[in-house]
Amino acid sequence: MVKLPDRPELSIDAFLSMKRRGVLLDTVQHVEAYNATFTSNMQSLREVVANHRAPYFTTMDSLLEIHGTLFKGIHKEAGTVRNRHVVAGTSMPTDHPRIPIELELRRHQMLEIAGSFDKLSVINAAAFGFVRAKAIQTFIDGNKRSARTQGSFLIFAVHNEFPNWEPKDECYAASAKAAKGDLTDLVNLLRRGLNIPPLTTKYFAPFRIRPFFEGDGIISSSMSFDTLFNLTIEHRESHPKFLRK
Repeated sequence: MVKLPDRPELSIDAFLSMKRRGVLLDTVQHVEAYNATFTSNMQSLREVVANHRAPYFTTMDSLLEIHGTLFKGIHKEAGTVRNRHVVAGTSMPTDHPRIPIELELRRHQMLEIAGSFDKLSVINAAAFGFVRAKAIQTFIDGNKRSARTQGSFLIFAVHNEFPNWEPKDECYAASAKAAKGDLTDLVNLLRRGLNIPPLTTKYFAPFRIRPFFEGDGIISSSMSFDTLFNLTIEHRESHPKFLRK
């Protein structure tokens, strides 16, 4: 039986976030009920991680399955791609009609990073996939938890161990740097939890993390997928035009 790690993110903060966004079901009125349902859902995830091979945990279907399982009985739109715009801090998530193509692009990027699926490359792919999913914002709520879980499952499928995304403050700080293209701290956080020595050089995202937007002068609706994939290499986060201030 797959033993899932404890989930310290079960907290009143997560509950209040969902309440503020108006996505909690009417049957979940208190943080205690939320935690109980979420904990039960975590156990259901054992079947998800046991029933799929590593490449599956780079796909849109995987992310939807994880979100749907995690938030079953909690979230009004569990496992459903958002159909409206959201605000994510100071960043601009992808236009919701473009979410499927951005997630497919993310899948190709993660597979390219994972290569032959050796454990160190898979850790890099999981870190990249996490910040890329945060930038896309597939769901109205629960994006970070779903993306962390997907990354953990990807690593588990190869390494047979779950990484540790804690401490939370360190993860948030590392994620902020990673959103600008420097994945070093986030990769080292995951490596440390798996007792792997840290990187000795900086690791920058090999692909652009932020979504493309139609009408920004770079892409168009008629652009081929291969051209878009190549653009994510050409326009990396370190490119001055896209470097977030």
